[in-house]
Amino acid sequence: LPCVSSLKDLGRDACDYGVSVITPPKVTLQLLDVISELKIQRLWLQPGSESQEVLQRAAELELGLIHSGPCVLVELGFNPQWSPPQAVAEGEAAEGRVQW
Repeated sequence: LPCVSSLKDLGRDACDYGVSVITPPKVTLQLLDVISELKIQRLWLQPGSESQEVLQRAAELELGLIHSGPCVLVELGFNPQWSPPQAVAEGEAAEGRVQW
């Protein structure tokens, strides 16, 4: 998957993307205006990224949210002890995909 260092680097098709936000509420609040400018409508606020102020601002901007739920990494079975080089060396990668 291609990666970008800024949401603004998504270009004119940014509105076709969804964003999973894993930042402290203070940073999340700043991201909401950028997300609105780019017309991104689908956001998943991970635990710890939301606050009442964030939720209020998102509502003002009419952004579609998933919030106050489980962490996507936990739901996907992410192992915090996982080490990419070790996982590949131990055969946990298959067809270019690393299995967590």
